[in-house]
Amino acid sequence: LAAAVLLSLDKLYRDFPERAQGYLERFRRDCLTLCRPVRVLYPGGTREGTAVDITEDFGLTVRWPDGTVEAVTSGEVSVRGLYGYV
Repeated sequence: LAAAVLLSLDKLYRDFPERAQGYLERFRRDCLTLCRPVRVLYPGGTREGTAVDITEDFGLTVRWPDGTVEAVTSGEVSVRGLYGYV
């Protein structure tokens, strides 16, 4: 099983440069985070906003309450669920 997973990951890695746009379209289509409230955890604290898009390099675009937009490419993002942020 581990060998099959590694072979599949290796194929994805090799194919990625020429298939990146297709992966990006699929990721945008299937991303459950988009259009939802999110909390972004930074080393110095947290910020809450709304996930609005995925960037060309697969970062998460967040709109903050003041209307500014930021691409988040590192850190941790929590999505608000039924019982608060998860």
